[in-house]
Amino acid sequence: MSALNVVFVYGTLKRGLYNSKYLQAAGATLLGNAKTSTKLPMITDEYYVPYLLKAPGMGKKIKGELYAVTDDVMDKLDELEGVPTYYTRERVPVEGLEFLGAAEKKADSLLKHLDMCTPWVYMMPEERVTEDHLSQEHMGNYEPSEHFKRYVPRSHRSNTHVSMTLKQNNLVHTSFSQHALPVP
Repeated sequence: MSALNVVFVYGTLKRGLYNSKYLQAAGATLLGNAKTSTKLPMITDEYYVPYLLKAPGMGKKIKGELYAVTDDVMDKLDELEGVPTYYTRERVPVEGLEFLGAAEKKADSLLKHLDMCTPWVYMMPEERVTEDHLSQEHMGNYEPSEHFKRYVPRSHRSNTHVSMTLKQNNLVHTSFSQHALPVP
């Protein structure tokens, strides 16, 4: 059996948003809502793709969701997120955890088995961060209302966008559904 990991999602992987279908298809377990313990800058690009920047102390505490996923699903998320070129996977402490759904009933058990203090999160690689990125307006929450107005899926972006260089542009629809996650 594959180990369980906790991942903090703050953008298009959040419930009901464009990429949430991948977590759902993989059988990821929603644990609840949380926010980062430290302030971080979160920005979006011209396609309303959100990025966390590794600049602790700048920005805002970021609101997001925590999911429990297997190692196999974590690997598929890395492919989806284009690790290490498009995003990197880092550990970031969170606070204010509000368990939801089935996780609420199993909160004590989950806390004993999962490292809740430092979930994985996807961030823009440091070598891609510019002064322009750091000077943009920083968000604290990637809002669904703005997502549905402004987000542009990969299939509709310019061929010059950095996301179009990823080898897995047509990945996931089949590979995610092969990885069910057992409930802890």
